[in-house]
Amino acid sequence: MHYSNQSQTAQLNNRIILQKYVTVPNDNDFSIKEWQDYKSIWAAAKNLHGEEYYTAGEEQSKKTVIFTIRYRKDIDERMRIKFGKRIVDEKEVDRIFEITFIDDIKYRREFMEIKALEMFPRGS
Repeated sequence: MHYSNQSQTAQLNNRIILQKYVTVPNDNDFSIKEWQDYKSIWAAAKNLHGEEYYTAGEEQSKKTVIFTIRYRKDIDERMRIKFGKRIVDEKEVDRIFEITFIDDIKYRREFMEIKALEMFPRGS
């Protein structure tokens, strides 16, 4: 995706939530790990399709999305992305994407592409 200075804001038109896996105390003061919302940011979202999809070597049962965001220093592959909703067993649930790769586009520290794989809940 090409970004010019004039169209940057218009192309980053989807709200995503970055999540971190953190240790927190539960009701019994035991430490447990859970996903917590970290930052809500604007992004462009693009599905891999056609030649791009097959070149990436993904299995057809997996859904890969490329999220483009403004450059940030505080993101890494241990995080995940919450983006949109889906219906599972007649319930609306968050769509969750595991981050598989982060690219500082052309090393300019202006935009980043995040390749992420959708994690399908059981029963879907």
